Amino acid sequence: MKKWRLWTFLNQWWWLWVPALGVGLRLAYVLLTGKSELSWGDEVTYDLLAQNLVAGHGYCFVPGRPSLLRAPLYPFLLAGLYALFGHHYTVVLGVQVLVGGLSALVVAMLGQRLFGEVVPAVVAGCLFACHPLLIFATGLLYSETLYLFLLLLFTFSCLKMVGGLGRKGWAVVAGVLLGTSVLMKPNLLLFPLALVFWLWFALQDFRRALVLGGLVALVMAAVVLPWTFRNYRVSGALIPVSANAGLNLWQGNHPDAEGAAYPLDQVDPLEDYSEVERDQIYRQWALQQIRSDPKRFLTLIPLKVGKFFAPLETSNRGRLPLRFAFLVDWGWAAFLGLAAWGLLRTVSRSREWMLIYLLILYPVGLATVFYGATRYGMVVYPYLFLFVADPLVWVARRLGDALEARRFEVCQEKR
Repeated sequence: MKKWRLWTFLNQWWWLWVPALGVGLRLAYVLLTGKSELSWGDEVTYDLLAQNLVAGHGYCFVPGRPSLLRAPLYPFLLAGLYALFGHHYTVVLGVQVLVGGLSALVVAMLGQRLFGEVVPAVVAGCLFACHPLLIFATGLLYSETLYLFLLLLFTFSCLKMVGGLGRKGWAVVAGVLLGTSVLMKPNLLLFPLALVFWLWFALQDFRRALVLGGLVALVMAAVVLPWTFRNYRVSGALIPVSANAGLNLWQGNHPDAEGAAYPLDQVDPLEDYSEVERDQIYRQWALQQIRSDPKRFLTLIPLKVGKFFAPLETSNRGRLPLRFAFLVDWGWAAFLGLAAWGLLRTVSRSREWMLIYLLILYPVGLATVFYGATRYGMVVYPYLFLFVADPLVWVARRLGDALEARRFEVCQEKR
């Protein structure tokens, strides 16, 4: 009886306990580790931008010199929290803890829509809730936790957009979420092109796909355009979100790069140039390097992809020196193997899953052009969890059936 009640609770109240699990694990980690100082480079830059915003200096690193180097949304959110609660990292981490738990819920909701049943959906949500790297990221002043939440909401709105009712309404919602995510991290700025392809594939109607995809793109542009106008006003250059693509391209394709970002302290800082000029020069250097040695560019691609999917690769500090790193590698290799199996099991339903394929292929494509690292590979983890959940449930059910059959045989023998 107790077992049945527990199963009923897990089955009917998953929308409550899955995010609670994610929040609980993240909260425990944050409370145990604490945060009194910033230890990673991007944390320092986000924090400095936020402090200058609160102080009234504007969006800058140096008062009087407006910056275009970073996407604005995360520093503005930090500034809002600092203005309300003071310069305390605990409040920021508390928000990220809550958002991380809600992200686990959205993963489960995506799974329910794609699988059409609760069990694999809940497994995917639990994988997100319990994944050590995603829990670790919650304790950093990085935009990844909030960006993942926006990305997952965008994915869910896209699936609703092809559901049959309120398509244009969901297209507007998807456009707002996509534009907001671009202001958090500009990675998906060109994704509407892939979105049109998916809509065409899913709806089997190019005209309707073009209308819906165009509507998403227009709404996204409307969200991003005010910041683009600000960038033009302070710099005279057309910079949609941030002026660091050139530097990233140079770091990933530097003559001495090996798949990750070439260390910033070994890149010419070009201190006498503006951020826009530096970005243009770095882009020119990178393109010149690629044109002069295309073979090296091609040989770097598998290295970049490998670091993108690796579990312990930093962007420019090398591999994290964990004592039992080999166990992490073996476990992650098994996880990726299950994900590949799960992907194959979705091929027969590719019309529903094509969006998920594209949301994995798109950031992998960016990594082949720029560089790879575990941090950037995190954006595909929720979708990998969906792939892994299906074979895990399939194996569990087969084992359950086998045990039940064996139990029946034993009962028959006793009779």
